[in-house]
Amino acid sequence: MTRFRVVVNGDVEIRREWPWDRVSQVKDRLKELGFRWNGEYWSGKVYSVSLIRELKDLLELTSEETEKLMRSILVNSSGGVIGVEDQGASVPYQATAC
Repeated sequence: MTRFRVVVNGDVEIRREWPWDRVSQVKDRLKELGFRWNGEYWSGKVYSVSLIRELKDLLELTSEETEKLMRSILVNSSGGVIGVEDQGASVPYQATAC
């Protein structure tokens, strides 16, 4: 088993132990999504619900990890507006007041 680490949006850390074949598949897709290897872990930014859904499947995210990712895209320090796609019941999330 190989240890695998991804940090998404600077503060959501995902750790897995997978066979090398699985790690190889995941890292190739992360590269396609713009994630970068820094010698220690993969890191990247995701701002759309559809990409979070893809990461959910790709990284086998738990509901808690998925919720952390959803919260990370709702925080926007630049003062802009974030549009959220309608994903039905596939990614349940209820926004709360900050």
